Amino acid sequence: MNIEKELFPECYKMKNENGFLKTLIVDEEIDPFNVSYDGSGIEIDTKDYTHISLSAKHLIFLLDFIDWAEIEFEKEIIKEINDEKI
Repeated sequence: MNIEKELFPECYKMKNENGFLKTLIVDEEIDPFNVSYDGSGIEIDTKDYTHISLSAKHLIFLLDFIDWAEIEFEKEIIKEINDEKI
């Protein structure tokens, strides 16, 4: 059983909600962290915690999230440019 998915069904799903690119990761201590992409990098919301414990799998996922988010971000920019031309 994957305890992360049981406790946080939305974890590790990459979402584009009206141009807001985000995901949820669960660290080694089973603490959830919201992650967002701001156009130049990611922000991990740690406001309710003193630290975050990440393994290599978390870092690899975050790199994948950045790659995905950069593509999505570019699509949003292209869409905005095309909408302005109309």
